[in-house]
Order: sequence, then structure tokens, then C-alpha cells
Amino acid sequence: MENQNITPFEATHPGTLIQDELEFREDLNQTELAKLLDVKRSFLNELIKGKRPITAKTAILLEKVFGINAKYWLDFQSQYDIDHARIQEKNIAKVKNIEIWDMIKNYIPEKFLKKLNLITDNLEKDIKTVFDIFDVNSIDDLINSFAKNKLVYYKKSDALNTDEKNLITWQCLAIYQAKKIKVKKYDPTKINELKKELNRIFYKNNDTINQVEKTLNKYGIKFLILEKLEKTPVDGIAFWNNSNPTIALTIRHKRLDNFAFTIMHELGHIELHLKDNKDRIIYDKKNNKHTKEEQEANNYSRDSLINKEYWSFFYKGNIHYQDFEVNKFSKEIKVHPSIILGRICHESDNYKRRTKISKNIN
Repeated sequence: MENQNITPFEATHPGTLIQDELEFREDLNQTELAKLLDVKRSFLNELIKGKRPITAKTAILLEKVFGINAKYWLDFQSQYDIDHARIQEKNIAKVKNIEIWDMIKNYIPEKFLKKLNLITDNLEKDIKTVFDIFDVNSIDDLINSFAKNKLVYYKKSDALNTDEKNLITWQCLAIYQAKKIKVKKYDPTKINELKKELNRIFYKNNDTINQVEKTLNKYGIKFLILEKLEKTPVDGIAFWNNSNPTIALTIRHKRLDNFAFTIMHELGHIELHLKDNKDRIIYDKKNNKHTKEEQEANNYSRDSLINKEYWSFFYKGNIHYQDFEVNKFSKEIKVHPSIILGRICHESDNYKRRTKISKNIN
């Protein structure tokens, strides 16, 4: 069955059929037809040009002249009226969408969302997508969401300027993407087992990111990597999505030691700070590197990657550890040498040492 709700590009007036009949009938012109219909020629001309409607009286007269049923003429007119109204309504909606999008553009990184193919050039769909990403129902809700302090625990450097619009978009996009991920039920009693598996993955450093994702998912933790926006110095965030904790990373620094530390850091937030408050959302536009929660997550990450006792035995404040010493310690405790090296650099505040130890994520 033909879809009667489709809006045509242009509404066709029944006057076009009168014009077609006149062109087909060589023995009849507008002047003669006007006489047969008992109307002025100017009236007929306006009828043909779609400036006047076909009335029941006119439809009966046209039936007599052309032999085309009066009901057909009235149905034609009725369909024209419906199509014309729908086109007007559609145009009003288009104008409204243009106005809404002009406001939306002030609150979103449009190019970034286009790059991710989340928005195209269909305003109606793009507006809905943006509202879905930011979990709002209107432009007013979107504006209000930017006026609130909302989010999450996130790790960010204070060495770079932060674009608030990009930061909020990154956070909302992470939550939006997390909704699409399906994982098993989370069991907090198995967190230590999870950390052991992650450390084995870091030590082997083979298909590391995929292996970490599979392992986190296996333990009921959603995991996703989301490209970093300009002036958004975020390494990772942790939050609850439905009944599952979630970790989202940018992998801003493509180093194994940074990746491993950030994963454990976000696990620290999940276990220490989000376990008993699954609705807690924090958005701090200032540097939060030295907050109590960040320090606790940092300590959690360090101790999860390298056992306290092992580290106390190995590290004596010497900043000149040789690669062979690091590699030897790595084999003894089954921790990747780049993670050990990263810890040495951090604690000695010396990041310029020469080394052949690879920090790449494999």
C-alpha cells in the first residue's frame, strides 16, 4: 500500500490537469473553456495556475466538459491541500531546526562529532543525536546541563589549558557510548583477581589494549577508548553506567606505563570512591591532581602495579639505575620494565634518563 504520509517535494494543484487537457484538445482553448464553465477567463487562468481551489460546483462543470468524474477533481484538490499543508509544516520544522542547531553549535565541538560520524547534515537526526549524547530533551536542557557542575573522577594534567565545552562533551560521549556496551554482572569481591590478570597482561604486553578490554568486560567492567579533543587533557574517567562500573580512556600518552597506571587509577576510583555512591558525579574544571581522592587513587595504582615490599627492597632513591638492573627486577617480580622505569622516573623526578627499555604499548 502506498504510504499516504510521505510529504512530496512540491504539491500538485488540480489546475495542472486542466492545463494538460487543454494542451491535448486542439479544438479547445482557455477562452472557450471559460465560456463552457460560465466563468471569467481570469478566473479560469487563476484556477489553472493553482491560485484558486476546485470547488464542488467547478468539479461538476469540469466533469461535464472533460468527462472526468467530479469526485476525482475534488479528491485531487483535497490531496493538494493536504500536501501543501504538510510542506508548510515541514518548512516550519526546518526553520525551527536551523534555529535550534545555531544554538546547539555554541555548546558542542561540531567538527569532532562529525569526524566520529555521529552527526551528518540531517538537522533533525543530528539534533536528536546531540540530545541523546548529552542526555537532554531540549535545547534549554542542554544549556542548563552546561551550567551545572557534573561529572566524574578524571585524571588530568594542569600543564595544558582546558576547554570546558570539549571536556563536558568528552564526558557525555563516554557515558553515551558506554550505554551500548553489554557486559556480565560486576562482582566487587573479585577485584584482586582482576588486578592479577591485568598485571599479567601488562607484563606480557602483547595485544595489550584488546586483552585489557576483554578482561575488564569479563569481570563486569565496561571499557572504552575515546579520542581526545583539543584542550581536553584527560587520561581517563570512572563512573557507573546502569549496574556496571565503567572506565573510559583517551590514551593521550601512548606508553605502557601510563596506560597501566591509568587503568589501575580508575579501578581505584571504582573500589574506593564509587563503590558506595554509584550516583556520585563530580565535574571539577580546576586542577584536581592533588585532591584527596586523586592521591588515594594514585597510591592504589602504584601499590597494585608493584608490591610495596618489593618496591621498598628495590628502590633506594638511586636515580642512576641501569637497564640491566631494571630488567632483572622486572623478571623477578613479573612486572614490565617500563612500569618499573616509569615509577623510578616519577619518584626521582627525572624523566630525561637514557634507556633502551621500550615504553610502547604492543
